[in-house]
Amino acid sequence: MVPKKIHKFEYMERVDIKLYTAVSSPRLEYVAGVVLRDLLGLSFQVVTDRRKIGNSPFLNYSAERLPEAFNVKPEGILSETGIRADDPPAASDGGLMLLFPSDSPSDLPFDIFAASFWMLTRYEEYRKFGPDRHGRFMAEDSLAFRLGFLRIPVVELWARRLALALLKKIPFLAFRRNRFRSVVTFDIDQAYAYRGKGVLRGAAGFMSDLVKGAGMERLRSLSGTDRDPYDVYDYIFEAVDNAGAEALFFLPFGSWSEYDRNNPAGSKIYGELVRRITSRYNAGIHFSYNSGHDGSLMKKERERFARVTGIVPSVSRQHYLVLRFPDTCRWLHANGIKTDYTLGYPSRPGFRAGISVPFRFYDLVAEKETALVMSPFAIMDVTLKDYMKLDVQKAKSVITETADSLVVTGGVFLSIWHNSSLTERNGWEGWREVFEHTLLIGSGND
Repeated sequence: MVPKKIHKFEYMERVDIKLYTAVSSPRLEYVAGVVLRDLLGLSFQVVTDRRKIGNSPFLNYSAERLPEAFNVKPEGILSETGIRADDPPAASDGGLMLLFPSDSPSDLPFDIFAASFWMLTRYEEYRKFGPDRHGRFMAEDSLAFRLGFLRIPVVELWARRLALALLKKIPFLAFRRNRFRSVVTFDIDQAYAYRGKGVLRGAAGFMSDLVKGAGMERLRSLSGTDRDPYDVYDYIFEAVDNAGAEALFFLPFGSWSEYDRNNPAGSKIYGELVRRITSRYNAGIHFSYNSGHDGSLMKKERERFARVTGIVPSVSRQHYLVLRFPDTCRWLHANGIKTDYTLGYPSRPGFRAGISVPFRFYDLVAEKETALVMSPFAIMDVTLKDYMKLDVQKAKSVITETADSLVVTGGVFLSIWHNSSLTERNGWEGWREVFEHTLLIGSGND
């Protein structure tokens, strides 16, 4: 049995640095916390009175250039409220795309705090956009995709560039060394193809299978003659354990709907599986598709999870990745969720917020940092096969390239898999090879 691993922030205070600005704001406090503290491991204090700087090393974030300081010219967005209509200016520098580039004298060629804030908050998703049929903001509409940096953890790379530049002026600074991690997650959208569906749903399914010629398969599965096609859990557990992988399962407890086809919460068979999973691994709730449009459903689904498992869930992922800013995040926080794992795109691999590591959600409407942590994912099986139409070898290459981009930053390579994609049937033949390749990335044996 693999010991459970808990996802945490661990801050290491190394040196106190002052961040001087003419006027502070919640936006600046937030993004400085992510960049300086969370990514670089620096202890910092925002000050608006230069007399309070004393002899401390300091970063000057004001319109006035101070020769004794490390200077970053503010672009202005962090002192505003509301949402701008236009995308930020962008420029490539040394092969790295920068947002809010600066042409004035500065120790960085761009406003790293404005750029990071724009990416982390998903600023562009607060504006009007053309959603897909599920109401989602799609990767192809993002600035990162249009400018070609979606598959690059730019916020982490910007932080590294800041660290290298800071050392030229403040050579005694010590930065935290972040370690690369790989986390494999599973969305159990349908625990079983046939078992534990209830009499009415089972009868309806049987009639449908008769039409498709799959009626006998259903009968053999229900009678126990054959294993249910979606029952690949022995394989998953063995593969995860043998690789020593860090794994996290998301289990649904929503009501039946057009897009929610999970087993009923009261199903004995499903309950046994859920308890089997939660006894071995960390697990969170897979909130229903409908909860993405009606947050009031989350409370009922969370109560069902607790009733079956004896565990009150504090981590979640939205079914169909339905994530709308700020509504979904507010609903999650109101329903006791501490960390959500929905942040990513269904149609493209990469980094929706330009970052791979967990970070706190900032509500752009309320203009405040919240306690809800967003844990981004980079790769999903359905993305590679169904959206991008990749074969097994090309999918493995995309996974390797994406993971490699995180090794230098010490990021988190988080992937999504489904039990239904590991069945070796219905077009998923050969994809266990891709899954096992993903597990090896985290084990150090690749």
